[in-house]
Amino acid sequence: MHTETIAAECDRIVTSMLHERGDYYVIDHIIYASPDLGRGIQKFATDYGIEPQPGGPHPGFGTRNALIGL
Repeated sequence: MHTETIAAECDRIVTSMLHERGDYYVIDHIIYASPDLGRGIQKFATDYGIEPQPGGPHPGFGTRNALIGL
């Protein structure tokens, strides 16, 4: 799936969630993108002092992640 398609799908989902919850915004996660997950984890840890923990792959999207709690 192309980046534009993923972005459009995310926008559709968020819009749907906002309509269901009412007329206010809720932040439930933040995306910090990196072309290299390992280097992205290291940079995030260096910049913010928190080391993301391994997450998992997103089947069908070709992406994977690491997580931190908000």
